[in-house]
Amino acid sequence: MRIGFAPREKASYLILREKGCRIQHIAELFGRSTSVIHRALHKAQKHGYNLDVWRRTLDLRKIPYLTRMRSGIYKRLRMLKLADQWILFALGEGDKPP
Repeated sequence: MRIGFAPREKASYLILREKGCRIQHIAELFGRSTSVIHRALHKAQKHGYNLDVWRRTLDLRKIPYLTRMRSGIYKRLRMLKLADQWILFALGEGDKPP
């Protein structure tokens, strides 16, 4: 069974990815698989609607390991704290993303 996308769900994927959230965390938030999120981001990239979605300009390899892990944890916790607002925005009930 295929579940359709909410009106602003794909836009939420782009916004969260631009803010630095991982694809796995976005998939967990919206209850989708990582392949669905990846395909939506890939289609957006092909149509030119993204601003460095793949984060290629930011090289994280030179940053110490613990710093990278802590920043990922903080981004995920911030995203989960605003999860209800993100879902309302994706459903079309909010005016602007949180």
